[in-house]
Amino acid sequence: MSRRSEMVEILDNYFKEQGKIFDVMEYKYSEDVPIRPGVLRKVFGSWGRLEKIIMARRERSTSPTNVDEVLAARHAAEVARTSPVEEEPVVLVNVKKEVKPVKEEINPEPVKTQSTVSTVKATK
Repeated sequence: MSRRSEMVEILDNYFKEQGKIFDVMEYKYSEDVPIRPGVLRKVFGSWGRLEKIIMARRERSTSPTNVDEVLAARHAAEVARTSPVEEEPVVLVNVKKEVKPVKEEINPEPVKTQSTVSTVKATK
């Protein structure tokens, strides 16, 4: 038995004992874990991959009576997923909105500063 399959077996038994498959944070902060989370991450790459392997292992190891139930549940899920959903027809209405032009002053009055103000002396 390989190291990886031994880990899967140990974790599957641990999760069955706990009653559910923990997510990564629950497992990380549990005190009685059989394998450290860092080791699992190194061996499996991600927690999602570990969950998939454990679920596949559980599906393979189900008894024949449970297999029929699993297949029936899969079929029901497939039918629910592929059955057309009746929706109310959508009525498209073409509404044209009136666009009002924005009034902006293109050339506002220049601000007079010292450099633009000139004094002109009247000469006679």
